[in-house]
Amino acid sequence: MHIPFQVRSFLLHLRLPYQFCILSGAYLLGGVLSPQIDLPMFLSQYVSVHFFLFGGVTVYNSYWDKDEGPIGGLKNPPRMAKWMLPASWVLQGIGLVVGLPVGRGFTALYIASMILSWAYSSPGIRWKGRPLLSVVATGSAIAFSSLMGFYAYGGNVLTVGVVMGCVTVSLLIISLYPLSQVYQIPEDTKRGDRTFAVTYGIDGVRRIFLSLYLLSITVLTGVLWSAIGARSLILFAGATALSAWILHALGRMQGNAKDYHAVMNIKYVGGIFLVIFCVAVLMI
Repeated sequence: MHIPFQVRSFLLHLRLPYQFCILSGAYLLGGVLSPQIDLPMFLSQYVSVHFFLFGGVTVYNSYWDKDEGPIGGLKNPPRMAKWMLPASWVLQGIGLVVGLPVGRGFTALYIASMILSWAYSSPGIRWKGRPLLSVVATGSAIAFSSLMGFYAYGGNVLTVGVVMGCVTVSLLIISLYPLSQVYQIPEDTKRGDRTFAVTYGIDGVRRIFLSLYLLSITVLTGVLWSAIGARSLILFAGATALSAWILHALGRMQGNAKDYHAVMNIKYVGGIFLVIFCVAVLMI
């Protein structure tokens, strides 16, 4: 594969639309929970976290997975070259340096996120192949992202409300996390990864959604009420309406690559809704 094509493949494996449209809601919510305002720092770290940290982490994961079928945000993943592994470390390292001015709390969370990503993907450790540890690792990374948003926006004192908000937005996104594994069940099984979807099947994916989604959105609405008042009800109403659509889609899934588009539709619609809600609140 020629170098220009390798570079293009590397950029595709960053999966930037996935990072900014789906995962960034947690970071933005951290800004909503912050009583301080440092918009330039918040925006610069928003780009850094989702490009350097999450982009680098995603490349790192793709390198070890070596998927041939669809993955989150990339229907036809191109082949990877050996240089992409150290390049993923370089990206994460750049983001770490960029984040140092925010402070020790932000830096510690950034480093913890890097360590979690290595534990999640690396051969020998590979929490991704352990159904419950994979959920814990992903949920922790999302909560850390939300806390990084809090610190980057100027927050410095962690209150019970802030911690609850970061944890519950993590649970909200985690309720949808196993969806990404549904269309990968055949490939994960072939590779020997005991992911959540492989271990518990589509019924297990439905159960984790039902048990976490409405609970987390209810608690999150209560936490946000104290920060932004009645505007939090917009999040509750929109997320509740989405739950009916998600349940309908889950009922039609078969556990193979044909589910890819349905899963991505759910994730992009839900993620973009949370992003728009947070951006609107921050602007107001």
